Amino acid sequence: MAAAQAFELVPMGPAGSLSASGDDMGKFMIAHLADGGALMKPATAALMHNSSTELLAPIDGMALGFFEEKINNVRGVGHGGDTGVFHSHLNLWPDQHVGLFVSLNSAGREGASGTIRTALYEGFADRYFPGTRTFPGAGTIDKKTAAEHAALMASTDFVMARGAFTSFMGVAGLASQAKFIVNGDGTITPTFPNDFSGAPRRYREIAPFLWQQVGGHSYIKANVEGGKVSLWSLSEFSGAITLIPTEPLKSARLLMPLLGLGAFVLLATLIAWPATAMIRRRYGAAFPLRGPRATSYRLSRLFVLLGIAACAGWGFLVSKLSAGLAGFAWLGDHDGVILFIEALTLFAFAGGLLAALWNAYVVWTKGSGWFAKLWSLLLVVAFAAFLWTFHAYSMINFSVNY
Repeated sequence: MAAAQAFELVPMGPAGSLSASGDDMGKFMIAHLADGGALMKPATAALMHNSSTELLAPIDGMALGFFEEKINNVRGVGHGGDTGVFHSHLNLWPDQHVGLFVSLNSAGREGASGTIRTALYEGFADRYFPGTRTFPGAGTIDKKTAAEHAALMASTDFVMARGAFTSFMGVAGLASQAKFIVNGDGTITPTFPNDFSGAPRRYREIAPFLWQQVGGHSYIKANVEGGKVSLWSLSEFSGAITLIPTEPLKSARLLMPLLGLGAFVLLATLIAWPATAMIRRRYGAAFPLRGPRATSYRLSRLFVLLGIAACAGWGFLVSKLSAGLAGFAWLGDHDGVILFIEALTLFAFAGGLLAALWNAYVVWTKGSGWFAKLWSLLLVVAFAAFLWTFHAYSMINFSVNY
């Protein structure tokens, strides 16, 4: 069980900087359900409830200050949000004059607060507003077309359009990219979210580029331009979050295997450097390399050490980002640490790539064995993969804005 937390004060506005009790939220809901009541004019309430931007019609869009939240062919609006401690959601069904508000003071195990809120919302709607949601063109998709559309969705990695793209926090876009898996029964499965049991969701296409969750209330809608998916989202957050294709050279399916290989090569090189020295010392053997071969060997290993130190620095910064508001506050007071890690990263991997290229040239031109030649090329790949990733995700742009 997590330790009790003090009342949360969130200084970053507008998100999280307003606190309200459950009793106050009840009064706020009653005002909206009474077409404004004493809080606002009826025309203002109608404007907030009905003005919507739907980038992915016919699934939900964004109203004026509210998310559209249609369920069982009943239109609702609401808004939810999460801080470090509190996790809340407000649902309003204005035509039915009904509202629902829930707030939890812990994220719970494996994000259980989100599951609880969704289950409560869907269960409440199924109990009091039963029905079946309908869509234009539903039932017009044949198996061949559905298979083609599924393959198109699975051909690309996607990143949230709502995110950081010009600061070092953009690396979150590499770690959180979404993709689709095509199942044997013609359904598709996104990498997130899972269903209430934790199992992957399956979606079946019911209209052109509109998929319905098998056994659930969720929908996926995609926009296609020029034969490629340009935008998609899930109905539960389509008013606030959309996903766009990842640039090919920033794709996780390309970079993650390369970074995994690179990490193995750098770590193995770092471990082998002192290990072989200790073995030679144990058996009284002399260092076998001479001249440029010895210099390039030592220089490339030195940059391996610096590269791993830079990666450790980024691990430290990520740990601060993961620490919530206290971590952000710490980063705000330590711009010098961020700039130092960015400078070390640039020096370590740009210099390391040059050193690895020279080492490979020397190895391949001085009659070395096949393993040394192979490893020299792997070092080049490792430094290049990390340098490109740090550049592509704005981790060496010498900015402290995030």
